[in-house]
Amino acid sequence: MAVVQTAMLAGLPYAGLQDAIFAHPTMAEGLNTLLGNLPSILDSWGRRNESHWGPLPMGCIDSLRGEYVDTDVDQVPVTNNQRRRRFEVRAGDRTATLTYMVQGDRITLIHTEVPKELEGHGLGGKLAAFGLDYARENGLRVVPTCPFVAAYIKRHPQYADLVAPAASQ
Repeated sequence: MAVVQTAMLAGLPYAGLQDAIFAHPTMAEGLNTLLGNLPSILDSWGRRNESHWGPLPMGCIDSLRGEYVDTDVDQVPVTNNQRRRRFEVRAGDRTATLTYMVQGDRITLIHTEVPKELEGHGLGGKLAAFGLDYARENGLRVVPTCPFVAAYIKRHPQYADLVAPAASQ
């Protein structure tokens, strides 16, 4: 009901929103249907109200195209999939990953990938922290080739001592 009320307050056309949400056995299915139709709803609203509100920001509609995924970052465990050399967080049928490679006393954190549906939930940061904590627990020096992990280390200086000397230049 909150989605319908929010749509009404925002001036969005809400014909069919109630049906889209409540005609499904679960709220998640209803939200998936709503989100699937939201780009066309926003597009029609944007054309009607562009002179007053201006155009919708780039990427606004694209960010709403994914499925609804209920993600409580604190409750989602990170696992180390050693066979695939990556740390993983699973939410629903989606998986966020941080790939790595261990060579001697170094771990290279190569690439963080978070599916669009899971973005904005802090999973990238959770993966970075897990990888860095793993390095510390195992006495490994970190080579952060992943730009996200490198930026994470800059924002969290408690991990700076892990960076391998050649990688910190």
